[in-house]
Amino acid sequence: MNKKFLIITLILVIAIGLAIWTSTNKKEVVEDDNLKIVTSFYPIYIMTANITRDIPDVELLNMSEANVGCLHDYTISTTDMKKIEKANIYIQNGLGLENFMDKIISTYPNLKIIDSSINVSDKIQDENEINPHIWTSIENYTKQVETICQKLCKYDSKNAEKYKANCENYLQKINQEKQKYESELQKLNGEKKLCDRELLEKILSIVEKQEKLSPTDHKGGHFLYDNKSLMEKLHIKEKYLKKLRDNGYLGYSREGDKYWYTQEDVDRFLRRFHYDAFAIGDELPKQEGGGYV
Repeated sequence: MNKKFLIITLILVIAIGLAIWTSTNKKEVVEDDNLKIVTSFYPIYIMTANITRDIPDVELLNMSEANVGCLHDYTISTTDMKKIEKANIYIQNGLGLENFMDKIISTYPNLKIIDSSINVSDKIQDENEINPHIWTSIENYTKQVETICQKLCKYDSKNAEKYKANCENYLQKINQEKQKYESELQKLNGEKKLCDRELLEKILSIVEKQEKLSPTDHKGGHFLYDNKSLMEKLHIKEKYLKKLRDNGYLGYSREGDKYWYTQEDVDRFLRRFHYDAFAIGDELPKQEGGGYV
């Protein structure tokens, strides 16, 4: 894969992908006197796993399965309900992503709720609603981590210093990785250090400058589409494209209200809904009246 596109992917998932190694080291102990924390889905779980790392009296569980990329149209199961029943703290993304949980958690008056989005000011407006996918921005992801840490310190003060130390260490790692990719960008384009919001947009602009061919002429398989060009390519409307994104069928890169799609994103989507030919023999079926067309 083209080096520039690797950087695009890594920048988008840096905050989430960086954390996987720490989440695998997080032990889920099950003693009754532990503080039981349940997160709504995997990105929030990863944030919390890093904050609660190596704190022995904290039990962390994720409500949904790890392969659930987003909670649109998610149906809560009996297993999920059992996790919520035993929880002391429930941590969610917020901004309506988990609105299916509102009635459920209202039946547990002693359950502490942490909404990780409350300190995120850079909310993206899609049509007439706020886009809840705030964790895809490094800046917003950092604010979510800080919010979770602050609230855990409030609800579990005896472990506050441990939460703060873990949080500081985790954010430092994220920042180091961000600086590494900023440095890589400087090598590619000779630019000075960029601010958080400019970083991804600048990387994408560099890629676009190098993509001189049209989608049909491009030989490398790394063509970059925006919303308009992809809608034309797939012959779909904007509302349907948004539905494919929001429900996790189509991968994408995003900065603010701008969306980009690599050829790999498109190919992966098409492969997912590909049906293999199964006919036996080489003779095509004839239409009424004879002939093949």
